[in-house]
Amino acid sequence: MNEKHSILFLVPYFGEWPPWLGHFLNSCRENPSFSWVLISDAPKPVNLPGNVNWYPADLEEISEKVSEIIGKRVQITHPYKICDYRPAFGEIFKDLIGDHPFWGYNDLDIILGDVKKFLTPERLERYDVFSVRKNYMTGHFAVYRNIPMINRLFWKIPGVKKVFFRTGLHYALDERSRIAGKPLERNPFPAWYNSMRYHFKHIFGNPVRDMTTLLQSLEKKGEVRWFHKDLVRSDKWFSDRNVMEWEVLWEKGKLYDLTNNEELLHFHFLLSKREPVFLKNINTPSSRFVISRQGILPVDQSSKL
Repeated sequence: MNEKHSILFLVPYFGEWPPWLGHFLNSCRENPSFSWVLISDAPKPVNLPGNVNWYPADLEEISEKVSEIIGKRVQITHPYKICDYRPAFGEIFKDLIGDHPFWGYNDLDIILGDVKKFLTPERLERYDVFSVRKNYMTGHFAVYRNIPMINRLFWKIPGVKKVFFRTGLHYALDERSRIAGKPLERNPFPAWYNSMRYHFKHIFGNPVRDMTTLLQSLEKKGEVRWFHKDLVRSDKWFSDRNVMEWEVLWEKGKLYDLTNNEELLHFHFLLSKREPVFLKNINTPSSRFVISRQGILPVDQSSKL
């Protein structure tokens, strides 16, 4: 397999670029075997790496692309709804993907490590779908083989068209579904209604309801080769284990959990990005820095190095 740009990662993002964008782009630059496309209504970022492209688009254009593949007009008004369409990116963005052997997606609130160390040519040859968590399909980072059978897997989820039509609700179809859907705007229904609706469908509904349950089913039948291992860390991962003083080191494309020196595919600051202290302490991108609850900081401010 030709390793050069074997995977194209699609990154839809709408609104102002986040303050850590430079760090994300630097981590892309250090992964020259792969390429990225930022799909956004924000201005073209300065100093884009050679393996990152910018595709200007708004929610109206994305709505048109989704409408084309499902055969009915949808109007996306909230960027977060796009998460439900991620498993369909192979068809929605087929013009961008072209003949890349694989396509994938990731969020911007991550810093990448040495992706090639984990998505090796041997693994790419062996598997069709990749998740970076053992027990579920991840929405913030995933990879799919670019062949019709894999690109159309999402159609096997019962009720998928209803999920795509209901643009005011987020179902987490790319990961583990909420079944009833979470309102993206103000919820017009009382809490007890949504609770009853959820449990009714959970008990009597089809057990396949999202990409996780679909892949679990197809893997058992031997119909899809699914790679799913824990390869990453997040601030939530540390919080769930009551680890309050954690640090992650990024050094020239390599990423390490300093609590145990384990190398990581990426780090996801899912919670920290909402903290004022974290946002305040995002330093200028460099070749070596640490990520902690306090921000993205120079190495000399590390307590573990």
